[in-house]
Amino acid sequence: MVIAETFGRLHRFTENTKELIDLNIDMSSFLEYMGVWLNKVEEFDFDAESWREASPYNKHKSNLAKFLDTKNSTKWRDEVEWNKEFIRGLHHGDPLVLSHNDLNQGNVLVEKNGDKISAEFIDYEYGGMNYRGFDLGNYYCEHFLDYTSREWPHFELNRKLFPTQEYVLKSVQTYLAKNQPDYTPSRQALVYLYSISSMTSSHLLWTVWDILQASSDASGLGFLENAITRKEEYDVHKFTLLEILKEVTGHTDGKNIASAVEKFGPVECQDLYAKMKRLHDVMSERSSDAVKFLRQHKTTRAALGLKK
Repeated sequence: MVIAETFGRLHRFTENTKELIDLNIDMSSFLEYMGVWLNKVEEFDFDAESWREASPYNKHKSNLAKFLDTKNSTKWRDEVEWNKEFIRGLHHGDPLVLSHNDLNQGNVLVEKNGDKISAEFIDYEYGGMNYRGFDLGNYYCEHFLDYTSREWPHFELNRKLFPTQEYVLKSVQTYLAKNQPDYTPSRQALVYLYSISSMTSSHLLWTVWDILQASSDASGLGFLENAITRKEEYDVHKFTLLEILKEVTGHTDGKNIASAVEKFGPVECQDLYAKMKRLHDVMSERSSDAVKFLRQHKTTRAALGLKK
């Protein structure tokens, strides 16, 4: 739980913190980059014949881009705007916090001194302001998406490692103990929803980033393979989440959901957790159409003309 503790300390710095205001840094949410990256994606044509025929790898990417429907800019923009509005509404009244935004195993330094374990985050390339839940949600995504595979496309999805509800609740409690020691049951429920809902933002944001990377000559990862996987995770997670939250609160928009949960007592919070367990079960057990599709298009770096 040392990661949750470190996030708890980091997130004490908010958009209202004088030290940050004096630095004159950009106070907009990191989620705004989805729109910036989409602008660049729209400038690129994966179907351009001269580009497509330039290499086997380009032809491969062109086929995957069709599956993702990257040309449908309206669909992508509508999804990005919905997600930003949902997360913004869910966090209504909660300040933006200083966030790492890209925490994975390679960006954590852990030190053990006797029985005491501490952690420091490194590589703040994407660091900046964001909604409270994103860092936790993004970190939960890293639990079951393994980017250390030596085989192309250099990532694997291990559904058995999708974070259990018990783990998430424990990490939220640890986070709040460092961030807001006087938290209430409703506050714990809200931060739980922040983080679980922000897993959708993580999936969507890095999907857009992957598509942008695929439009370049970058070849360190199967970017479109990853985009296909994460977009499917986004779609299923979003559908299941909204279905449950409508049952519990009667709403599907972030602000009304948050307003309802803010009034919850311990009994209502437990009912929320009991129903939300369905999301964890679905995401940890379901089969993946994206994985099936990618197996059909599985190829090697050599076949794509990529250097080892």
